[in-house]
Amino acid sequence: LFDEIRTKRSLAYSVTVEHTNFHDVCEYVIECKVAPSATQQIGDLVRECIESASQRNDLFECELEALRNNCSIVDCSSDDLVNRSAERLSRYGRIITVGETLAGLQRVTHDQMAKAAGILSREQQFTFISHP
Repeated sequence: LFDEIRTKRSLAYSVTVEHTNFHDVCEYVIECKVAPSATQQIGDLVRECIESASQRNDLFECELEALRNNCSIVDCSSDDLVNRSAERLSRYGRIITVGETLAGLQRVTHDQMAKAAGILSREQQFTFISHP
């Protein structure tokens, strides 16, 4: 998204993507501050990027490698460790180890990612655009 919106088209200075996992739904928030005239174009670009994600094996491999590396160089404070442990205890009823997370990532395939990207299809999206 950053490449399409910022680098190639200079439609926004920054593009922020965040997600929050809930029990039965995941919320993705894409934020960029733009001129109102660019809103439609950016909305179309966001949909294009989401719809093309399932075809991007290179993107999948890059993200998967980043996740694997993140697991292998975990460096967190005691507060982070306590918060992660509490979150996993409340969500899963037990603490999930880094080794377990890494083993799970080793089993992920591009086909699984493509299937998950289908969940983000246009029919599943709710778009909210705020103007000042």
